[in-house]
Amino acid sequence: MTKIDLRPMLYELVKSTGRLIRFGDYLYYYLGRRLAKNFALKGCVMSYEGNHWEKMFILGLRDINSEIKIIGYHHSAIPQAAAGVFLSECEVGLTPSPNRIVTTGLRSCNILKRYSHFPHNKIQPGCALAHQYLYDFDFLPRRKHSDFRVLVALEGVLEACELLSYVIHQSKQLPLIEFTVRSHPALPIEVLLRELSIDYKSLPANIKFSNVIKVVDDISRCNVLLYWGTATSVEALMMGVPLICFNRGDTLSFDPLFNFSEFKWSVDTNTPILPILDEIKNMPDQHYTEKSFAGNKYVKEYLTKASKENIRLFLAE
Repeated sequence: MTKIDLRPMLYELVKSTGRLIRFGDYLYYYLGRRLAKNFALKGCVMSYEGNHWEKMFILGLRDINSEIKIIGYHHSAIPQAAAGVFLSECEVGLTPSPNRIVTTGLRSCNILKRYSHFPHNKIQPGCALAHQYLYDFDFLPRRKHSDFRVLVALEGVLEACELLSYVIHQSKQLPLIEFTVRSHPALPIEVLLRELSIDYKSLPANIKFSNVIKVVDDISRCNVLLYWGTATSVEALMMGVPLICFNRGDTLSFDPLFNFSEFKWSVDTNTPILPILDEIKNMPDQHYTEKSFAGNKYVKEYLTKASKENIRLFLAE
């Protein structure tokens, strides 16, 4: 039998979210009990992404009403790092779970079936209720301006410092490439620069900071998107923009598109970005178009448009 060292993965999980359970999460148990006591509930539709509060809420409901039909909705992308939603074989039957899970589409449904021991016949592809705005986006023609722009989409966590540090290093070597940095509203760029001990005034002139409100406006002005784990990558792919994923070396990927590779490249701290940018620049138009349409198709299968048929999956039987 092959031995696998799980220590790096367990260390990452404990470091990120596994050290504690918020006290407020426990309170959802009592909230579930109170609702089930005060109302004759026949069904419940709720989010279900493996969070502690969701499990406590289900436990509270079923303590009072064991017959209630619960539909769990996994309403967002499913990266590998979302370990809490992937039940192991020994957890099935022990962990408070819904009667069935509805996902955002076929792709997310298949990911859940592949990595989780939750009964596969109870995982169903639905639609992406929170992402219907994607279908309002225009599919962008290939941008062929003389200036080449890389949009850098940062997450709202301090781990995004590694990507920002990489961008600063690459920008110094590529003065003719513009890097537009879009920080997350929850974590201003000043905080990340302070964490890196970098003075704003010392940054290369080809690093710009986004001042537009809508992410779609930034995407429409770039040639490629560089990211680590943000859902902005899904929006860019929907619009036909090529992607470069920054690999931090995480044991479990935070990339919401980890299962997609046709219109996506990867770099790490020691990988220069220029060869990839040249490859994208020199890609024949027909090949570029085919790849961009493949990305658009993938997103539509991942975050499916709502219809009468898939909306019915949210109704308790």
